[in-house]
Amino acid sequence: MLPNPSDVEHGNGKRTEDHGQTMASMSSSQASVASPDTMKRRFDRMNAADSGMFSRTTKVCGKVISARHLRTGRWCGSSGSFVVVKGKRAEGHFVNIFFTQDIMGGEVPVWDDPFQFECPSSWGLLGLVGLRFLVYAAGETHPNFLGSEDCLGCHDVDFEELRANSTQAKVLELFGGASVSGAVGNRRRARLRVEYTVFRKLEQVPPLLEDQLTRSIEMLDKVMELDCRIRKAKDLPKSGIGSSLQCVVRVVRAAGGAQEVYCSTVVAVEQQEACW
Repeated sequence: MLPNPSDVEHGNGKRTEDHGQTMASMSSSQASVASPDTMKRRFDRMNAADSGMFSRTTKVCGKVISARHLRTGRWCGSSGSFVVVKGKRAEGHFVNIFFTQDIMGGEVPVWDDPFQFECPSSWGLLGLVGLRFLVYAAGETHPNFLGSEDCLGCHDVDFEELRANSTQAKVLELFGGASVSGAVGNRRRARLRVEYTVFRKLEQVPPLLEDQLTRSIEMLDKVMELDCRIRKAKDLPKSGIGSSLQCVVRVVRAAGGAQEVYCSTVVAVEQQEACW
């Protein structure tokens, strides 16, 4: 049986450690009444929205620590695994945040890899609202954001219930991957241990995208003059370039195409370097 959630003091904030449950698997009968702190945060956000302000997620940082009960080579032909972290935006799209190194740890890999992601202010009201952790068997695949053909499980984290600027230490139950059989026939679900902190701040509600587009075409930034100095070329290839060099400068126009604006003098190449 899973232990009850326990609170552990961590630095200046509070660190909450429990066994998470994926948003996708939660049914309406499992959903509990929101805590007083959550209701207060929702009320504060409503008041801020009425005053033309909104709470924007500015940064997310954390650490992928370890996992247990993962599938091993008996199923996927490799005991190596890696974790991909994605961010979920308000409109439902996912953005790439981080992936760990490939660890040959069998059922209990330890990554201990930190990550950090700065949220662009241009996202406005469509900022990050959650995280998704995905664990993949590496096999012959190098760690990447696309993962591999063998997913060992995933878990979604919603920012709605999180206290801003407070480190959360979680043991997340992974869903979507095969379980490992226990000695007495019990099914042990894979779990992932992580830490993450969500930073937020109140900002002015940005104008609508239509208004921003209209304003962007009212003013035009035009390049009036280009000042460029060609100084030196280093680490040139030893063969295929001859004993002299010339540098050509071209500009790319907004309408497409390139235009040559400058052609340098011819200089000699000495010890894979050329100076103008």
